[in-house]
Amino acid sequence: MGFDQLVIGDHVELKGPIGHFVWKGKGITEIHGQERRVRAIGMVVGNGITPILQVLRGIFHDTSYRDAKVWVLDVNRYFDDILCREELHQLVQEHPDRFRYTIL
Repeated sequence: MGFDQLVIGDHVELKGPIGHFVWKGKGITEIHGQERRVRAIGMVVGNGITPILQVLRGIFHDTSYRDAKVWVLDVNRYFDDILCREELHQLVQEHPDRFRYTIL
């Protein structure tokens, strides 16, 4: 089931690649040892922003590939719990056509 099929009230459990995702550059990622070309990446973050920031930095500092679009959904329980807000908002300002950051 994809996110587009969810209805209000559905519950979702998420677990990331946990260290198995590498941005190799030029639109190539490696997930669990397999390479794939990507044009869009969606990430959901709670309180573990550090790995997400590493991926975002890799994508947006990759001058050889500027086509990847990124969506981050931040689901921290409290707004004050969001770490690195300034850096995230700076990335949004620098890449408004490529980066969407939503706080729930």
